[in-house]
Amino acid sequence: MHFIKKIIQYFKKGHHIEFINDEFNDENIEQQFTLLQTAYFQLHSSLNNTLFDTNLEIDAIGNYSVDGHNPWDEESKYSGSLQIQKNDNQYHLDWAVGISNIYQKGIGKVIKNFLVVHFDYKDKEHTFKGLVIYRQIDKDTLAGFWIEEGIFEVGFECLKLKNRGFQ
Repeated sequence: MHFIKKIIQYFKKGHHIEFINDEFNDENIEQQFTLLQTAYFQLHSSLNNTLFDTNLEIDAIGNYSVDGHNPWDEESKYSGSLQIQKNDNQYHLDWAVGISNIYQKGIGKVIKNFLVVHFDYKDKEHTFKGLVIYRQIDKDTLAGFWIEEGIFEVGFECLKLKNRGFQ
């Protein structure tokens, strides 16, 4: 509920959303994912919304190809690669995406059957922060919705396993 209140506050003049500071736990993760999913489908209808009707356990360690699109337009597509490693109970993600292979990094954890990742990347002047929540679609695929601080629309990303790397 805290997350929803913050989104509503954003639409009041002069407020700023701090979604990346929300705590995610067993009690609220499904609601938070559904909130992102619902926001996504209100803007974009081409994705099969039954894709996420899964409850598979997260098995994310490896090297992935990335295909996604930015929040503002399904035609604003990007692709790249992602490496996911795990140390103890924390996941470390390193993306290289887009035409210029923009480097992004993230730290995440599994909550229930969701991989929740806080990420950031930089340009010459700014650091951008965001949140992505993935679900395991099948043994080789994760997919999720992401939102970035200052952009209040939701993007989509699909990860296809290339290999499990060195474990």
